[in-house]
Amino acid sequence: MLLPPANGLHQRMRLTSAELADNTALANTCNAYERIELKLNMDMLEQRAGEFVEDFLYYAEGELVGFLGMYGFHSSEVELSGMVHPDHRRRGIFRTLLRAAQAECKARAIPKQIVITPAGSPSGKACMTALQASYSFSEYTMHLQRPPQRLDASAIQLRQATVDDIAHLAQLDALGFHMSWEDAESYTRNTLLQPGKRSYLAVLQQQPDRPIGKITVLLHRGSAFIYGFVVHPDHQKRGYGRQILTETIRLLLDDQCGQISLEVACENAHALGLYHSCGFEEASANDYYVITI
Repeated sequence: MLLPPANGLHQRMRLTSAELADNTALANTCNAYERIELKLNMDMLEQRAGEFVEDFLYYAEGELVGFLGMYGFHSSEVELSGMVHPDHRRRGIFRTLLRAAQAECKARAIPKQIVITPAGSPSGKACMTALQASYSFSEYTMHLQRPPQRLDASAIQLRQATVDDIAHLAQLDALGFHMSWEDAESYTRNTLLQPGKRSYLAVLQQQPDRPIGKITVLLHRGSAFIYGFVVHPDHQKRGYGRQILTETIRLLLDDQCGQISLEVACENAHALGLYHSCGFEEASANDYYVITI
């Protein structure tokens, strides 16, 4: 007979199946209570490498009542996303989880934490105010509602990237997301090795050896999430971005993906226009706040 988890904080490198189930149940409770959609990256929680402590759980009387996850994409910052059961708020649980995550960041010399808060969550905003966190930006989560019209005379071709393409992918990430070469190379290598993730390089038909863009998709339980979308600065404003996105959607639909999603900064009017024209519509929004050690 399994004993219930001890009360208080638990730190994990990888969640068990029971802890994942508890986390899903807690997320469902919090989402229903505030009519929000927490961004918890369940796919990443299920596929933790187990190299570092990245998940923090808080139990009370055998029930998971608090959770905070760390999501690192390069060496200088992590994103944090978490929740506390509505019946257990205002008891310092989130601060306990956050202090544990900050201690882990300090031990790993990660100076910056970005906390993700649903835009429609009054409790989330109040928490960020109490923590004196600095608002940084907001993003929409968008879902594909109608397939875009396929372009007949596409000038580009997509091919799935391999480990031989790390230099090309890293260069595009460094240019597109203002990352250092070291962070871009490490991030690219990890992405290629993770199950369910595919990166595609876009090349011009007349120059197949010189990639002009990249895009990455995460496949998880019949759904797809598009991210890491970059067009080389020398090839922007020529319609290549639309062609890359349209072709990616076609590949995903051919794979029978039931839901195709992406995220975009709310103030990025150009990208919003592109995604709307390709059949995406806003489903929810998240605010990002910065806490610096």
